[in-house]
Amino acid sequence: MNGTLNGAFLDLVKIGYENNDYKIPRNLAINTVINRFENNTLIMNKATNTIIPEYLEIQLAPDINILNFKSICHKICLEMYFDDTKILNIPLRFMWNITPFMIVDKKIYIQIPFELFMDDINLISIDYSVKFNLLHLTNEFEICNMISKAIYYDEYLQRKISTEIKLNIIQILTSTEINYSKNPTDEIKYIIKTDFTNGMYKGIFIEASDINEINNIKLKLNGFDRLEYNKFLIMTKCVKISHKLLYLPFNQDKLYTDRTNTGFEGSINFSIYDNILLELKFDNPIRERICIYCLGSNLLKSISKLFRLYYPCIFDLPINEEVDLTASVESTNIVLLTNMNNSPKRVQYNYPILPFNSQINYLK
Repeated sequence: MNGTLNGAFLDLVKIGYENNDYKIPRNLAINTVINRFENNTLIMNKATNTIIPEYLEIQLAPDINILNFKSICHKICLEMYFDDTKILNIPLRFMWNITPFMIVDKKIYIQIPFELFMDDINLISIDYSVKFNLLHLTNEFEICNMISKAIYYDEYLQRKISTEIKLNIIQILTSTEINYSKNPTDEIKYIIKTDFTNGMYKGIFIEASDINEINNIKLKLNGFDRLEYNKFLIMTKCVKISHKLLYLPFNQDKLYTDRTNTGFEGSINFSIYDNILLELKFDNPIRERICIYCLGSNLLKSISKLFRLYYPCIFDLPINEEVDLTASVESTNIVLLTNMNNSPKRVQYNYPILPFNSQINYLK
């Protein structure tokens, strides 16, 4: 009897991937690979079929005190390019505020939240180079490696994956910061002039020395209130990621990690507004820089080993130094103003319906 069952089972399995009744597990192998940055650049080896960046392994230069790592490396960003097209730009400070870095054997390990931004990188389905850069890095790192999850497929899966047509929603960060150099008791207003014309935004990350000090957030579009949160609403409607990082969603029902078709419901198309005003009020004067990260979207299409990024991306907004105004303002108020009236690049994006059974529905 056992022989009969075993024989029938083997007959079922040997039909292979054409059999729809028995779900055969994918034939793959998973490993961990470590690649080193040379001159602040890393070009991925295509011997791996699929790669998922997981950590940066950093050994600081001998003259850098590990206790001063955050302040010294504040401006460093991890960039990812497909050929010469920038796909991602993730500040290291954002990474370590999402997940605290670890120190093991005098090395610093920063987790890369890659799945927050895009899918795995299928190296077997592309003919272009995949490159990572460490931007604004001078001589702070003696050695820097990227630790990645590597996946290897059998011949059938390699053929299948390499010929797939994929249209993925990716998330991007547009970031800027406000620097403070004056006495915090001075009455100062801070202005940021930017151009938010690179797509839809589902929320804003706010980095401060203590986000519990924020007592009011107001967002105005073309002079009209889009939202205003007091301290209670900040506690109940926003997401506290750490004591230094707060996420302000434009739709409280959607997570910042959600990259599905419906994950951007309630997003704001900043490109259709002439004036965007974000005002932050704090319990006490601010003595450290504040960083703002706008979480936006783009569409990445892969076909016949080629790729297309649907919309131009703006990753870095100008760093905003403090500006004195004649009108006195409390030093605990931060005002971020975007004015695009005079911007020649202002474009209103119309988002296409995806060629799937469902579509992305962007709500203003």
